[in-house]
Amino acid sequence: MTCDYVAGWLATCGVLAALVRRAKEGGSYRVVVSLSRTALWLPDLGVFDRDYATKTAGSSDEHLYPDPDGFVVDTPMGRYTGVKEMIEMSKTPGEYKYPLTPLGSAQPSWL
Repeated sequence: MTCDYVAGWLATCGVLAALVRRAKEGGSYRVVVSLSRTALWLPDLGVFDRDYATKTAGSSDEHLYPDPDGFVVDTPMGRYTGVKEMIEMSKTPGEYKYPLTPLGSAQPSWL
């Protein structure tokens, strides 16, 4: 499950609702979202049919899963193979400058 995405969407909706309520009524509000509660809540919705999803996945060009873009990088901990972000932002880079680099592992050099 992609609970992190759903929890992010729920948090966004909660923040927007709190801002609207603050604009109308005043006051301050706290939004709390939990990954574990989201994971428990999603199956209870009853809208996901596993048999249909299994039968439909890959059945036509419309329902193909695209292969993810991967990357390989050498790190102080060895060679790492990972998957790039699936979303590209217009202004924010979608990758880490130094993936998997533990603190203190860089070679000493003069600035």
